[in-house]
Amino acid sequence: MATYPPDITQTCPVDDEPVRLTVTIGDGQLGVVSVYLDGILLTRVAGGLGQLLLGRGAALRGRQLHVRTLVNDVLSVTNRMSVSYLISGCPSPCGQTHDGQVDNEGDQLTFRAYFDFV
Repeated sequence: MATYPPDITQTCPVDDEPVRLTVTIGDGQLGVVSVYLDGILLTRVAGGLGQLLLGRGAALRGRQLHVRTLVNDVLSVTNRMSVSYLISGCPSPCGQTHDGQVDNEGDQLTFRAYFDFV
């Protein structure tokens, strides 16, 4: 049976340092990452995302980052999939890993994460 990942919601304290987002699609799968800040699309890329500059922490305070990742099961040896998020530049690193599993080869799952900057 498919394992649907629950949405992630996390609060990330920021200071005035540059804040960057890294998204990694794991378990040998492929996908598309869409990044929104306060509902406005910043970027949409195939594959993972490395060190996307979001801005200085002071400018992000009070705003919400939404990351939506559509993952396709392309690896025939497993139906597991994962997405890891890391937000760097915070006083302490902020991030989590999402896990899921599909029933059939070629199926898709959508992973959603919300990060509130304070």
